[in-house]
Amino acid sequence: MHRLLFPGSLAFAVGLATGCALLGAGTPALGEPSPLGGDSIHEEASAPADLWTVLAGAAGLRAEDPTAFEAWGHHISCSEYEMGLTHYLNGREHTPELEAAWQARLEEQFLALRWLEETRRAEEPEFRLRARLALRERLSNLVLDGTAAGLRVTDEEVREYYEQNRERFEQPPMVEVRMILVPALEEAERILEKLAEGESFSDLAAARSMHDSASSFGRLPPFPRGTYNQRFEEKAFEMQPGTTGHVETGAGVFIIRKVANIPAVVTPFEQVRSGLRTELERQRRTAFRASQVEKMRQELTPTAPEEDQPAE
Repeated sequence: MHRLLFPGSLAFAVGLATGCALLGAGTPALGEPSPLGGDSIHEEASAPADLWTVLAGAAGLRAEDPTAFEAWGHHISCSEYEMGLTHYLNGREHTPELEAAWQARLEEQFLALRWLEETRRAEEPEFRLRARLALRERLSNLVLDGTAAGLRVTDEEVREYYEQNRERFEQPPMVEVRMILVPALEEAERILEKLAEGESFSDLAAARSMHDSASSFGRLPPFPRGTYNQRFEEKAFEMQPGTTGHVETGAGVFIIRKVANIPAVVTPFEQVRSGLRTELERQRRTAFRASQVEKMRQELTPTAPEEDQPAE
């Protein structure tokens, strides 16, 4: 029974059979014979073997780790399971439902791996080579993710971001109105007379308005400045709640019934603190992974030998 270092998505596993990003047909424990060819996954010559040994040690992977979950002829160790679950939760609270979803995902991966094992594609040398490279990439990504998970954001940092970006959490002043749009001033005056006689604004809006809001009896959702026609907005903001007025624009004549003024508000820090922390930690992890990947790339890039200078 082969071990899986860290299962990816089903699409990733199936993509292996088509020569895309390849996961491989079951990953061996470190130091064990590889089913993909060679004595172990450390034998591939594209990177120093000791690098992958260091990465595996940093990830805490052990050859004799007890099994935590198995399905379809594959199993995953306790340490690998816990690291994978932490990655899957991504800061969410650990609940039985989420862990069950994680196990279902594992079983899906194992089924894909079983299919890969049974296809002749896994016998091709190019397939084996790509699989070994993909396994290394998955292991290094796992290590980077595990390290980056420790890059926590403090309460002070969350508060500082909130204060420096208050505009994100400010809701500008808004108004709420009902409106009727007609093509000409004469028709608007007739509707205003009917309103003065006590007819329902909602009924007239539904029957006479050319605007899409007629289907909601003329009601518009609360809006700030900069949402609609400028002259319409100026009239809507200057009116007092409960009053009715009209304004001519290039689109026609708007009859406006002012419903309410809604003052500017700032979303309290306590309401956004949790979401902000998650956002900032995600940004920090992303930046950390990018820097570490670039560092590893530079370390693995061979340096061209200096050309011999001609003797003077």
